[in-house]
Amino acid sequence: MRIMLILSLAGFMLLGSLSRSVNSVAANKVTKYTCIFDESNPFPDGSTGIAEVGVKVTGNGSTFVNVDYYSDNYQNYLGQYQEGNGAFVPSTKDEACQFALDHYTDRQ
Repeated sequence: MRIMLILSLAGFMLLGSLSRSVNSVAANKVTKYTCIFDESNPFPDGSTGIAEVGVKVTGNGSTFVNVDYYSDNYQNYLGQYQEGNGAFVPSTKDEACQFALDHYTDRQ
């Protein structure tokens, strides 16, 4: 009986630590969005291309947003914009694409 109790407690402890590690992995996942900017919706300078937006939210609530800009069909790399713990963090594709547009002139 005592052995069963010890094994049960050990199982609950193992299950609890496993669920905490799964939650921390999920919290550190990067969500990626691909935004196409064509003639009907170009970059602010009138050019067309693609923005790849990655959004990472860590378990402690820190955020990081990375945007890579490309010309059409990824022919040329146009630069990158990065922001950590900013005032706005995109959580949908529309928000990510607007974020990319808003920071197009800030790219390096």
